[in-house]
Amino acid sequence: MSRIVLLLRAAVPVLFFYIGIGVASGQTVSIYSLRQEQLLAPVLAQFEAATGITTRVVYGDGALIERAKREGRTSPADLVISNDFVKLVDLQDAELTEQLESPIAPELLRILPNGGSHWLPLTIRARVIFANAKGARAVSSYEDLATPGQKICVRSGLHNYNITLFSYLLTTWGEQEFRAWLAGVKRNLARKPNGNDRDQIRGIHAGICDVSIGNSYYLARMQADPKQSPFAEGVQAIFPDPAQTNVSGVALLKHSRNKAHARQLVEYLLEPSAQQFFADSNFEYPIRTDVASDPRLAALGTLKTANTKYDRIARNRAQAIAIVIDQDFDQ
Repeated sequence: MSRIVLLLRAAVPVLFFYIGIGVASGQTVSIYSLRQEQLLAPVLAQFEAATGITTRVVYGDGALIERAKREGRTSPADLVISNDFVKLVDLQDAELTEQLESPIAPELLRILPNGGSHWLPLTIRARVIFANAKGARAVSSYEDLATPGQKICVRSGLHNYNITLFSYLLTTWGEQEFRAWLAGVKRNLARKPNGNDRDQIRGIHAGICDVSIGNSYYLARMQADPKQSPFAEGVQAIFPDPAQTNVSGVALLKHSRNKAHARQLVEYLLEPSAQQFFADSNFEYPIRTDVASDPRLAALGTLKTANTKYDRIARNRAQAIAIVIDQDFDQ
């Protein structure tokens, strides 16, 4: 067999691969999603029906971010949808994204876009304080958790949810004040950090502790679940002013082959109908103030937010992790 034939045979799959990308990119938006399929697929189906544009999704975890970074300009993805803003900042810092403008007027937003950002928020999760409605000492802020006499349950200090909270406090207060606060919280621990946010609510119910830290939707979910609701009885959510918020969001990759349709999808994800689905399906806050939160979530309390520097929080996480380890918080 001639060398020319062998070269042609080797080239054909590659040729069709790139032709396939070219054809697909005209009418298909390719997505890497760290959000679970059930939390995204119904909205994408509505988008396809409304526009005739198809979507192709790879679902996964943080490994998708590393994959996009390795692929660089060769990545087939147009958008990355993440359950955590930190991963989107990571892509931005790798210079793989480009600026996205919010189509929503600022007065209709629960939080402002990450000024001049390369990603936009889609939904909000608040990390709040759970407390025994009758037996807890007075607590209204994160600072109060370090007050002597509190009995606290908490999951690992190195869990992603807590590290984001700690990085927020580190960014807000500075290192010295944050270290002192974390040491105070550690002294108030009623048990070694373990379990998940639901387990801390169960700890309050069992009388092991009076207060805990958790994402607001966990209490709403337990209250809505007949099997879990008994453990949530007598537990209230306390919303600090402001509350630390984590957000899911979306970023447009700089080397997207279909930016026009990708931007169209981003705008659709911020439309009231999509935002209402997000609010109803996962007990998260929609980014829009003109879209109602789930009544069970709204009944927990009023979310008060601040103009948070999400980029700085993401970049301070390594320092927050180092401090948690240095103080043996989980030991």
